Amino acid sequence: MKWENQCIFFAASPTLDVSFAYNLNATDSAILSVECETLVVATSKENSGESKKIIWEKEFPVKEIKYTGIENKDVLIHEFSLNVSEIQSKVTEIQNQLKYSSDTTIEIVTHVNYEGEINGEKN
Repeated sequence: MKWENQCIFFAASPTLDVSFAYNLNATDSAILSVECETLVVATSKENSGESKKIIWEKEFPVKEIKYTGIENKDVLIHEFSLNVSEIQSKVTEIQNQLKYSSDTTIEIVTHVNYEGEINGEKN
């Protein structure tokens, strides 16, 4: 999800509720432990010829959660809320400290790590 193309009305609600669903569909059987780590990543780039050079990047941890005993056909729901205006204030603070104001991309990034057994094979 990128905020750069989203229309968010801070006056109505500064909170963005997010939900990711993960499905486990093995052909036979599965039993896993899963760890999800969600971050908000703010990146400021400048055009440098044909490529874009990263000027600064900052990660803001949002939520980390662990699931155990996940079996075939289970659905994991990973839910969290973000205070968008608070994150935007942090981005503005960084821009002010650097005395560098440019378009900043803000993305929600979730890393999913798992271990266990899928279709009789250990992962």
